[in-house]
Parts: sequence; C-alpha cells; structure tokens
Amino acid sequence: MPSFVVDHRSLLALRATLGRLHEQLVSMPTVVGGYEGLLGGPGLEAELGQFCARWHYGIIAIADRIDGIMRRLEGAAAAYQRIERRITASSHPGSGSGVTSVGGGPPPGTGSGTTTIG
Repeated sequence: MPSFVVDHRSLLALRATLGRLHEQLVSMPTVVGGYEGLLGGPGLEAELGQFCARWHYGIIAIADRIDGIMRRLEGAAAAYQRIERRITASSHPGSGSGVTSVGGGPPPGTGSGTTTIG
C-alpha cells in the first residue's frame, strides 16, 4: 500500500516562501513607475503606461491566487497538526513523539511533527 508523509512544518515553510513571492509580486508595479518625462516622448510613455496597467492587472490576479494557496496551506498544516495531536494522545498517552502513522509504521528517518498515511 502506498504511503506518504505530511510534515505540517513543511507546509508552513512553503506558505512562508509563497508569502515572500506574494510580497515581491505586489510590489513590482511600484518599481516600474516613475518614468514620466524620461523616456523620449508622450507616445512611448503612453504605451509603457498601458503595458504597466495590463501587467499590474495580471500580477494582482497571480498574487490573489497565491494568497488563496497560502490560506489553504495554513489550513492544511493546522488540520494535520490537530489530527496528529489527537491520534498521538489517544494511541500513545504521554509519548509526545510527534510522529503519527496511519496504516503502517513511520518511514525510517521521519522527524517529529510528521504524519504518515498509507
């Protein structure tokens, strides 16, 4: 039977990485601004302004998707952590190992805070 290991800390680390990407994406449109009067004419500046407006729309759409993914990762991490605590408390009172296996033993080398399913 196939199994997989879920480490809630890894989910939170991924959420943090996506959070940094989100911050960078949202701040990008402000980096591109400030070119007015510097590019050689209103026609070029108008084209660049139109491009930046469209680009900003796309960046915001991507940032919104990342925000949703971050919320779901945080929720999943919390759910696995709750499940792990409940299973550990009910099957091994006082052990506090932090490793929970469902359907088989934990794989060698799993650290504390992991849930093995399978």
